[in-house]
This record gives sequence, structure tokens and C-alpha cells, in this order.
Amino acid sequence: MTDRLWYYMQNGRQMGPVPQEALRSLVAHGAVAPDTLTWAEGMPQWTPLSQVELAPAQPPPLSPSEVVLLHGSRFSPMGKGHGPLFTMPTSGVQVSAPILVTAMYTVAALANEQAGLIRLTVQPKKAMLGLRTVTTVMAELAGTQAPWPQGSPEWHMHRYLSQYRRPMELRDLYTVLLQSDSDPTQQALRSALAALAVRGLLQQEAVKTLLVFTSYRYSANGATMAAAAAQPPASIEDLLAQTRRTRFDLLQNIEQQFASAIASRTVTPNTSDE
Repeated sequence: MTDRLWYYMQNGRQMGPVPQEALRSLVAHGAVAPDTLTWAEGMPQWTPLSQVELAPAQPPPLSPSEVVLLHGSRFSPMGKGHGPLFTMPTSGVQVSAPILVTAMYTVAALANEQAGLIRLTVQPKKAMLGLRTVTTVMAELAGTQAPWPQGSPEWHMHRYLSQYRRPMELRDLYTVLLQSDSDPTQQALRSALAALAVRGLLQQEAVKTLLVFTSYRYSANGATMAAAAAQPPASIEDLLAQTRRTRFDLLQNIEQQFASAIASRTVTPNTSDE
């Protein structure tokens, strides 16, 4: 039931009741964690939020990059040979994580432009103290009414440009959106999966490692499959194909900008002896 009222525990106190969408908002803003105990009428006992399936009234809309994520085998090669693998939550198929994430963030930029929210232009840029000229992609805010679900790469991209309010290199925008990690591509995938879980589109399970560290495992639920079925990837494949035909320089530069941002966010472990 989507009109259920929920209670949750916070600092040892019972909070609520709040509607389901308000509970999701609390999760999105970090006020409620996956291991927070929750209860609603009809439940036999208090249960961690990560074990509760919040059923949406209808399949929430996916952003284009999230469609890429849930239909990953259409955008990234399967099997070994293309870097670290990512297991698709919808099918269990393993695809190349770096190629999938590149496709997601490329589509996020193109979708924002297609929606009239940002402008993307390929421009020359001086490099090596002005000794040579290279090309870059500039991103500039063009619209304010973003239709993207909160937490999606498109939403983060438009939100940052709305706050920055000046044109910026797409590489720098990507760098802001990514997190430093030994493998930023896997971190980007975890962030995208967590955003879907907040909206009830994936099941999230907390996994303790060495009794100290907590990681999360994501699996498809009924809402995941309904949303994926409701938004097939054909239109996104068409967008990429059209961009490749008519603006190949833009597509190529976007992918290069993302690769550069990934490299700048990659943390190399220090293995030297002290």
C-alpha cells in the first residue's frame, strides 16, 4: 500500500508516523539509514529499512542513464576482456563496468542537452602553456525545470550547473560528480544503485565485512522489472546513434572528458614500505 504511514527509530526514539514518500526523502537526505528500524501497520515486527520493500504506486520514471544501467548488456560488452566486471541486478549477466559507466554518464550529458537543460559545445583550448591546441566540451546551464528523479546522474549534473551558474568544462563537471576511489567506476555504479534503492527500485541488503565494515548488495524486485519494462532502451540507443552520425566530435570528446575525470579521481594505493 502506497498510503501506509511509517514509523522509524532515531537515536533510540520512535519517530513518525510519516508517509512513504516522506520516508524516502529522509533516506535521500541521510536522516534515515538502510539499517534504521522501521514499522508500519500490518508488519509483525520492527524491521531494518534495507529489508523492507517500499512499493511505489506506479513504476517511478527512470532517468536515461538509469535505463542504461538496468539494460546494461545493450550498452556494454559481456564477459571478460574489457576491465572489471559488473553484475547486472536485473539479469545476473556480467558486463564491463568501465564501458557501462562511460555510457551512463555520456547519456546523462546528452539527455540533459536533449531536454533543453544544458548546452554542450566543442571548443578549442590551449594546452602545454599555449604551445598546442586541443578540443574540450563546455557545459552551460540552459533550463531550470529538470524532470529527472532525484539522485540520478542527470539530476546531479543539472543541479551542480544550476548552483555554479557559469559554463564549465565537462571534464570538471564529471570530476565534481565522481568520488575518489581506487576504482571510481565501481563507486559510480554503487551510487547509481543506491539512488534506485532509495526510490524502491532495487532491494538493498546490508552486508557486514570483518564485523566492522558495511557494504550493500543490490537485487532486482518487482518494481525494478516493471520500471525496466516500461522504459526500454531503444530511444537511448537512437540518441547515441544519431549523435554518432551527426556530432561524432562531440560524442568522442564527451567520452574523452569522462575518461580524464575518471583518471583524476582514481586513487592509487600506496604499497611502499614505510
